[in-house]
Amino acid sequence: MTEKLEIICPDTEDEWDEWTGVPVATLFQETGLTPGASEVVFTGADGYYKQLPLEFVLQNHIFLAYQMNGQALPRDRGYPLRLVVPGNDGADWPRWIVKIEVKPALTAFSNSSGIIRQLSRNIPPPVADSVPACW
Repeated sequence: MTEKLEIICPDTEDEWDEWTGVPVATLFQETGLTPGASEVVFTGADGYYKQLPLEFVLQNHIFLAYQMNGQALPRDRGYPLRLVVPGNDGADWPRWIVKIEVKPALTAFSNSSGIIRQLSRNIPPPVADSVPACW
């Protein structure tokens, strides 16, 4: 999916970019969810995480971006994956996603999580002063 969205960052000029990625709902359709699942936690390589209600994720076009403006996602923008949450501040779009957890349980997602972790080994640790909080 590709969407042109405004990323809103406090103390920074807002900008519109075209984000391309895979809807999280599609991942969950492919992997399956166990009954009782109610929350999703997305964690970046920098330790920042975003916890969202599962229902919100499934109904609001939340997706994992791997491209921005038709090109591979730059490292400072979250390579290899960035969570895109339309309508939320950029600070709510975690970068460098390496782990996805569905609580209380998710069926057969551990292999995909392992692949994301393997990819994340190529991500240099962010330097707090060099990368804006939500950019």
